[in-house]
Amino acid sequence: MRKFVLFVLAVLLLAMTACSGPGPEMAAEAPAPAAAPAPEAVADMAPAEDWDFAEEPEMVLSAADVAHWPTDDESFLPLPILTPSDDRSRRMVYTVTMNLQTPEFMPGVRTLLNEVGGLGGYLTSMDLDGHDMRIAALPDRKANMIFRLPTENLGEFIVMVENTYNIWNLRQRTEDETVRYQQATDAQDDLQAEEAWLIEQLEDADEDQRPALQNRLAEVRRLIREQERTQETITDRVIYSTVEINLFEAFYPQDIPPVDPPTFFERVRGVASGSADVFVAFIQGVVFVLIALLPWIPVLGIAALLIWLFIRWHKKDKKRQAEFLAKARLEREAQAAAKLTEAQSEDVKEDVKPADNPDL
Repeated sequence: MRKFVLFVLAVLLLAMTACSGPGPEMAAEAPAPAAAPAPEAVADMAPAEDWDFAEEPEMVLSAADVAHWPTDDESFLPLPILTPSDDRSRRMVYTVTMNLQTPEFMPGVRTLLNEVGGLGGYLTSMDLDGHDMRIAALPDRKANMIFRLPTENLGEFIVMVENTYNIWNLRQRTEDETVRYQQATDAQDDLQAEEAWLIEQLEDADEDQRPALQNRLAEVRRLIREQERTQETITDRVIYSTVEINLFEAFYPQDIPPVDPPTFFERVRGVASGSADVFVAFIQGVVFVLIALLPWIPVLGIAALLIWLFIRWHKKDKKRQAEFLAKARLEREAQAAAKLTEAQSEDVKEDVKPADNPDL
């Protein structure tokens, strides 16, 4: 059994040695590396020394510095996702939605309107919510604005927003309308060819064929106008991007110094002063109620007197009724007793008469 175990261990050791990689002495026999890339390819690649990230200083940005990051400098470009496509053969539609914050609300609104107008855009809708000046409140004004902006100026507009406002949230949607535009163009070409063919057929058609050809020609022209409207809609959306901005009024939070917890005696003094204040407030409330009820005291007094007189009369009336009923009951009982006594006396007389008369 021991020999079998040693044999198995030897086989495993040989298998592990065969599966391991070649040693240093076999490295010289390895095949030569692949040929170096062509000089043209090397020229297109940036040299390694230009991308030495170890030498670049670390940039730490605070929350207050984000809104003023110099993105218009030559070393900082607009966000890549916001850069329109340079391929003019593509029909790309850009829709951008941003939530912005600013401590200066109305100047911020005017800045957006002026910037959009200067870049060749226009405002489609605006909804501005303020607050009542009679009520003290935190800055909470907000505005919703939807702009149409030339796509070629979209990057410049984003740079202005990055430098002027705090971007709270940003969303972009890019739609590729190239296929739909090409389909509309191909359909329009086919319909125009059919239109030319129908016009030629109308010239040589007889009276029986002309109505059908004319109806088809009207339908083809209607479809051509639909394809033209589709192309115009796509072209308008490509040339002018839609930018929706939600602008919120905000303020920079101030540093609040820490407050030490109150001591035991301070808490006792606070509770005592609070109880005294509650008692004084209660007394004041009672006084205010009495003062408020002062004009109604005569009316309430007369009403209370009338109610008291009515209750007193009602009690006396009930007492008289009870006495009358008691007196009537006594009279009836006396009459009943008298009748009973009279009846008993008559019965006694009738029982005595036969005994007094011996003749009977």
